[in-house]
Amino acid sequence: MRIIDNFEALENLAGNRKKILLLFSGGLDSCHTLSKLNSLNWEVTLLHIGLGEPLPNTIEVAKNMSFAYYHEDVVEEFCNNFLAKGIYCNATYYGGMPLSSTFTRPLIAKK
Repeated sequence: MRIIDNFEALENLAGNRKKILLLFSGGLDSCHTLSKLNSLNWEVTLLHIGLGEPLPNTIEVAKNMSFAYYHEDVVEEFCNNFLAKGIYCNATYYGGMPLSSTFTRPLIAKK
């Protein structure tokens, strides 16, 4: 597995037909990345992790552009195994900001 973290690295690999997993939120960044991958003829698999928010309107367009799409609803696991524990221990960052918004990252990585 190789992590691609910029478009230059992506373009350098474009000559090789490769498969790629895109963590897809449906926002501007993931839509732009999907468009770029599609223009370079990559075989894209989308993974959308649901945390209780409505599915973005861009999901249908993205599903039509990709080879595979997976959605996993993790609300219960997020609340019980991440958020509740952080609240219990008063977890904070940046000198007192509640950590709740960043608890999603370890769960998304686990999935």
